[in-house]
Amino acid sequence: MHLGRADDALAASLHVGLAGETTGDWRSTLAAAVLQIPAIPDDDLLAVLTALGAVPDWLTPRIAAAESLRLAAALAAATGDLNTLHQLASVRAQAATANQQSVAELLVLLEDEDPAVRVIAAADPRTPPEALAAAKQREDWTEVDLRVYEALAGNPSSPPEVLLAIAADRSALFTNARRLVALNPATPDAALTLLADESYASDIRLILAAHPNFAFSDREKLRRHSIDQAANAPDPIYRTIALAQPDVDPSALLDHIHSPFWIERLAVALNPTTDIDNYAALAVDGNRLVRAAARERILPDETT
Repeated sequence: MHLGRADDALAASLHVGLAGETTGDWRSTLAAAVLQIPAIPDDDLLAVLTALGAVPDWLTPRIAAAESLRLAAALAAATGDLNTLHQLASVRAQAATANQQSVAELLVLLEDEDPAVRVIAAADPRTPPEALAAAKQREDWTEVDLRVYEALAGNPSSPPEVLLAIAADRSALFTNARRLVALNPATPDAALTLLADESYASDIRLILAAHPNFAFSDREKLRRHSIDQAANAPDPIYRTIALAQPDVDPSALLDHIHSPFWIERLAVALNPTTDIDNYAALAVDGNRLVRAAARERILPDETT
């Protein structure tokens, strides 16, 4: 993403050559400037980073100001409210087809030659777990119809080993089946763990962030994967978030001291892990906020 004219205008307004040095509380000036950032992404990656608390505090107000239900839900999730985020996930679990068949009839349907018929039984929560497991094995050795796997993935009665096996299939064709595993409230953490580094659909990671069975250690893995993705994203907002992390690679901080984007340089200046010896350039940065942040670190007694 290239900065447009609105971004250039904001950057220019913060240049010391035009606005001069900051006076008083420069953090108040920063808060106002952040709210003027013209555009931020409205996608699953930013929502995941927000929900997992990876966005720095000084950038969070801009996300809160965005007119986005997804980002608003992600902010709520960051405080522990996962229900709203789960409701706003970009897909929904496949609902079981309403049928009048008995369990005995469902067992017959599960072995029908027509995959559309097998789906009916595979999606019905009344179908016994052991029958669903057997259906998965038969599907593996016969037609391998994706609709049947998706029905199994979304069925809360599917046994853990079935959900684990579907989650373990990393092929692009199984993306929606994995998505339905993520949305299944009965999915065990072992299966959810396999989805934490999902490469084909970022919304799956958003669903995981709201899953009640997703363990803390797995949330940390998801957070790390999402930050790595942000570090390599074309949008400077994402790279700013990555640079703000306390465990960021020091070489990345050094590489961005001369970034063309002031928010990236600001993230470096505000990161407490940045080597103080590398601050010389930031202390004379043309952006009044970047230089104020750097000087506060170098000369704390001479700044406000």
